[in-house]
Amino acid sequence: MTPAGVIFILVAIPYALGAAFTPGLGWRITFAIVCLLLVDTGVRTIFRWRGWRASAGAIAWLMIVFGVGFALTQLVGALNGTVYGPAAIESSGTALMVAALGGFVLWARRREPRPS
Repeated sequence: MTPAGVIFILVAIPYALGAAFTPGLGWRITFAIVCLLLVDTGVRTIFRWRGWRASAGAIAWLMIVFGVGFALTQLVGALNGTVYGPAAIESSGTALMVAALGGFVLWARRREPRPS
């Protein structure tokens, strides 16, 4: 399950950069909270601390739900003409990659043997 934990930490890097360089205190706090949740889940998963299965599953499902939801809103916005088409497709692809990473984490978690 170590690759899934590393994925959580790698996904947290853009949020750390967002927390550092985004103007506005509200966005910085939001990015910092998301970054801390991802890093915490990644470290729990890598070292298999108590509760790692629950936290990995919860964050993975959130990645899937928000990734697919954001991709759909961007594509609907492109169809309505409220979002520039190529930018919507590019951001939708990124969001779907996040959803796919969440799916990978769920798959890897499922393959991990349960503790006795």
